[in-house]
Amino acid sequence: MPDMTIRLRDRRTLGYAKWGDPAGPPVLVCHGVPGSRHLGRTLEVPARLIVPDRPGYGLSDPKPGRSVSGWAEDALELVDHLGLSRFHTFGISGGAPYVCAVCAALGARVQQSAIFSGIGPLYLPHALEGMDPVQAYALPTSALSGVNSLSSV
Repeated sequence: MPDMTIRLRDRRTLGYAKWGDPAGPPVLVCHGVPGSRHLGRTLEVPARLIVPDRPGYGLSDPKPGRSVSGWAEDALELVDHLGLSRFHTFGISGGAPYVCAVCAALGARVQQSAIFSGIGPLYLPHALEGMDPVQAYALPTSALSGVNSLSSV
């Protein structure tokens, strides 16, 4: 599938790709950290996968001061652009908090959600200890505000 982009209301570009069965149920996929829209090419499921790049990844413009909960606004613009009144969500690893944010903000539109190997609570002391240094560097806790509790999502 070709890479696609949309222009968001705040003038940023959001990149995404579609993978899988075009006639299947729509699934908004939240990639891990680091990751990108290319995650979809590794998933073989009977579904229509919509895999956006979050701000600062791949084709998506950065969003200074972004938060996990703010991701739901970008996701809403994307699903509206695609004409999806209802959809499923799936997240892997560092994408898990973003699935939670989408569910919290767009609850009635989300049919089902799944998280695979979701990231743990980063606010705990030594949470990144023992992790690959490149992976740990990609997880600044300030960028993941909202991970610590769903009440802040």
